[in-house]
Amino acid sequence: MTALEQQLSALHESVERLKATDAGNEVTACELDNFERLAARHLHERARGHHEIAWESVHALLPGDPRMRLYEELEEPESREECRALLQKLVVLKLNGGLGTSMGCEGPKNAIEIRPGVSFYDCFVDQIEHLNETYDVDVPLVLLNSFATQSLTEEILRRECYSPERRRCRILTVQQQRFPRIDAETLLPVPSTACEDSLDFNLNEWYPPGHGDVHDTLLLHAPELLEKLRAE
Repeated sequence: MTALEQQLSALHESVERLKATDAGNEVTACELDNFERLAARHLHERARGHHEIAWESVHALLPGDPRMRLYEELEEPESREECRALLQKLVVLKLNGGLGTSMGCEGPKNAIEIRPGVSFYDCFVDQIEHLNETYDVDVPLVLLNSFATQSLTEEILRRECYSPERRRCRILTVQQQRFPRIDAETLLPVPSTACEDSLDFNLNEWYPPGHGDVHDTLLLHAPELLEKLRAE
């Protein structure tokens, strides 16, 4: 058995042990399968010697590059109705998975006030509300939460200032997947259990994948919402 095969086997066994600690939870099983797929890809890349970023091959796009278009060069809609038709296909999704602990905030980073009485949430809602009122449309705001921010965000959104009666902005929430952190030495999952009800469960041993997780999150955690938005 090659070194790579040994690593992949150890990874699979670790993931299966984690699944067993939360047996019967289909969401956990699916999340861990997705984690194993990405972790295995990383191991394959390391085996090919691609475990470090070749920064010398990373270059900035400069003005004049055909892959970059200036805002001034974009075609403007010819009429208000064309604007409305485009906006009716729009969904604004904001990443909302991080806690602002490093900045002295106990809740989601987007709850931080950027000026007295005004948070990032307020700015998001103001921007979308302006579009909805200006063009008489219903552009929704979808917050991509994590297991660390889901309940806190829902509590914030229950405030009267965000109610549909007060604001012309439909706010929806979706929780990202939950992936285990990896030990830097063994390259194996750190947690001993995936069951949140277990006394051994440690929230700090897990992380949300972030903005790259949009597609899988919608398919796994919010398939009905995804279909509803497509239908609209």
